Parts: sequence; structure tokens; C-alpha cells
Amino acid sequence: NYEDPEIRQMVVEWKILQEKKVSGYGSNEGQVLAQMAQAELCLEAGLMEEVFGLLESAHLQAYQEGMDLLVDEIEAKVEKLRHKRLT
Repeated sequence: NYEDPEIRQMVVEWKILQEKKVSGYGSNEGQVLAQMAQAELCLEAGLMEEVFGLLESAHLQAYQEGMDLLVDEIEAKVEKLRHKRLT
């Protein structure tokens, strides 16, 4: 439910994260952020399976590229979403 304040907060956090330019990362960071942006749009549309698929893909790429900051960020989002889905 997109009206849920916690989910709305997560969307805002994603938008903020997308605006940040994390120094030291190349164009691969852009791909990860693009996947996170797509996941955000799917979240707004209530397409939860797509959200998890996109975040999983972004997580894998961020992990492989050593983007620890983004790996942590994505893991936190996935945990929050899983918790929301169970409650």
C-alpha cells in the first residue's frame, strides 16, 4: 500500500539517494541507481515481485563492483520491504 507512511518514506529516501553522486564510482553505479529507480516506480505501482527482482539485480551488481555503500542501502531496503510484506 503506497499510502503507508513507511513506504512513502522509503520512496523519498530512494529519490534522495538517486540525487547523490557517490564519488569514486564509475558508470556502473549509474546502472545500479537506475535499477533502484525502476524498483521505486514498481513500488509505487504495487508490483512487489518486480521490486524484489530489480533490487536483487542491483544488489548483485553493487556487490560485484564493491559499492559497499549501495550494497548496505539496498539490503536495508529489502529488509524493510520484507518486513512490511509480512505484517
